[in-house]
Amino acid sequence: MTDREFLALVRRRPGMYTSGGPTFYTMAAFVAGYDAHAWREGRPLLDGLGEWLAMRHGKPSNLVWWAQIRLMALPDGCQSAAGLPDESESKAIDLMFQLLDDFLAEYEGAEQVE
Repeated sequence: MTDREFLALVRRRPGMYTSGGPTFYTMAAFVAGYDAHAWREGRPLLDGLGEWLAMRHGKPSNLVWWAQIRLMALPDGCQSAAGLPDESESKAIDLMFQLLDDFLAEYEGAEQVE
């Protein structure tokens, strides 16, 4: 199973992978943990994601990848660290997994060309 396939499974059933119900923060933490494991295995899974997001969004940013995605999902929205309204949580989580899939698809395509 590829990383993209695994993350697609997580996207479809996020409650299976986190406790207390999926939130943007718990899902971002899950993905960050998955990335840390990939690094440990010698596979820098999300290396360059922050820069890729900044280029895609058209704005330079020094924010971590998950903060960039949250800002992209909710440019005028809730800035509280305590949590987001349910519809904002869903929007941010969906965008996160879509952007991760897009990033990994480009990375896989670049790898195959080499």
